[in-house]
Amino acid sequence: MRAKRYYRDMLKDDILQCLYSEQSFISGEALAERFSCSRMNINKAVSALRDEGYKIEGIKNKGYILDKADMLNEIALKSMFPDFDIIFLTQTDSTNKVLKSLEKKSERITLCLSLVQNGGRGRLGRSFSSPSGGLYFSILIPSSFISDPALITAKAAVAVSTAIEKNTGLDCQIKWVNDVYIKGKKCSGILSEGILNMELQRLESVIVGIGINVNSSRSSYPEELWDIITTVYDESGKKTDRIVLLKDIITFLLSSQNDFISEYRKRCFILGKKIKYVRNGKVFSALAKDVDEMAHLVVIAEDGKEEVLSSGEVSLNLKSI
Repeated sequence: MRAKRYYRDMLKDDILQCLYSEQSFISGEALAERFSCSRMNINKAVSALRDEGYKIEGIKNKGYILDKADMLNEIALKSMFPDFDIIFLTQTDSTNKVLKSLEKKSERITLCLSLVQNGGRGRLGRSFSSPSGGLYFSILIPSSFISDPALITAKAAVAVSTAIEKNTGLDCQIKWVNDVYIKGKKCSGILSEGILNMELQRLESVIVGIGINVNSSRSSYPEELWDIITTVYDESGKKTDRIVLLKDIITFLLSSQNDFISEYRKRCFILGKKIKYVRNGKVFSALAKDVDEMAHLVVIAEDGKEEVLSSGEVSLNLKSI
């Protein structure tokens, strides 16, 4: 019985991979011949894939074709990123945590994506839940692929903003240092963590975790968050192909483009506004003046002195924007 189930699962995976690679209809007869099985087994496997949510159209005398739009699974990821190590999960607590727990770090880039995240972690150790329909992933980048690790969070924020705009036309802004907003409400958060080689005392790799509220709705989140978060779907009124969005983000993040600070600065909506920030547990008030070339926030303190913030929690009254 176990052998039969194993065969059915293998056949199902083989058919899915075949349909994903095909650009046109493929007949049930051709599939049966390719995988040395009966047409009945092909029909059962296709039905099982449909039950799992895959959109497979079947037309008599033409065969089957897979709708690849917004298809997030291991096959799609491996096809789109053949040079990466891929970890695909239906659910996890934190994709950053998964990558940090790897016993042996690969010399290749590793992408971990989960359909649902129930223990995600943001800056200052905050936890949050991420329902289905979003895009939740972390990418482990060996230091050899990164020209300036200190700027990776800022580059990721620009990557997310430009990718959303490219795919939806929505205007995205950045709240220093790692949040992306649409119409004054947060739709994405980013958390970057460095992995040190303790023996050599140098940076070995960087993990960039990105969560985006894409095809979910605000109603999927606790009601107390509705005034401060939004989703791409709620703002655009249509579904976005997450696999295309993912590719655009990663392509920008890994590109050699290093002149993104001007774009980051242009999108940073807190500039020119009075803010509060936390440093060493104390709250200070200041005027956000600029973002420097290292993505630090330049502020004018209440005593008139200029200060440079490299990290820390920044807040302001978003309702006034």
